[in-house]
Amino acid sequence: MPLPLSLQPPRAGIVFTLQSLAKSSANICQAERRYVSPLRQSKIRRAPANRATKPDWVRELEEDAENDFEIAEILKDTNGDPDLINKKMAAQLQQTQMDILGMGPTSGTDQQMMVKFREVDPFDLWIWFELHRIPSEREKQLLGQVLTSWFMLGRLGAFNGSSLQVYHAVGEDLNYLNYEEEDLESLEPACFHDMSNLESNGRWCRCWVNMGTADELGFDMLINSLATFSRENLGIRTLYMGGNNEDWEIPRRPDERPSMNPMSMSDFDDMEY
Repeated sequence: MPLPLSLQPPRAGIVFTLQSLAKSSANICQAERRYVSPLRQSKIRRAPANRATKPDWVRELEEDAENDFEIAEILKDTNGDPDLINKKMAAQLQQTQMDILGMGPTSGTDQQMMVKFREVDPFDLWIWFELHRIPSEREKQLLGQVLTSWFMLGRLGAFNGSSLQVYHAVGEDLNYLNYEEEDLESLEPACFHDMSNLESNGRWCRCWVNMGTADELGFDMLINSLATFSRENLGIRTLYMGGNNEDWEIPRRPDERPSMNPMSMSDFDDMEY
């Protein structure tokens, strides 16, 4: 009498099939492990670096990036990787050097910059720039740096017409020039007081400055530098000293002016000399 199916031993074909399924299942699990492993490694590589393991200088840059768009741009897409940050900083430095040396792309013009003086009050002076075209953010930044450099020299008393010994020695041999240091001690202060950030509106830019007790020499120094800047970096159609533009009113009250003193900013106050 044949045994019921539930009590019969499994046939050889069925045993082989079950073994094959078990083996296939094991292979699938191993394949999944092999696939998941690099996926997890990729996630680990993409995961943000542990702040505690970052160099101190990287953490300081990340803090400064909150108030400095240039640093934020350098840190962008680096994920805190010191090597990537160093590469981007080196590239930025190289580009800056090329800009300074005139080796980078230029947008200056051969057309001579015109200079016009309107109502001029050295203690409340607006300087206007009519450009040949709308400037890029980079070009506005370069123009702002020129103005900040000019202001810093003025703030340190560079534009003092009472101390031009070398200039008045024109025609003489400057070798072993007898410079009278005593004259420096008796100089009256001739320093800029304050300056605003550069503002832009289409093809126009402007800034406000209080030239303080500095001499008119400061006007010539700025005009000379901007003439070269217009030829090599950003074409300036007309430079206006003083006055007002009817379609871009200036603030009438002193507290409405965008005042900024570069020499009293924290970045300069923290410098060690």
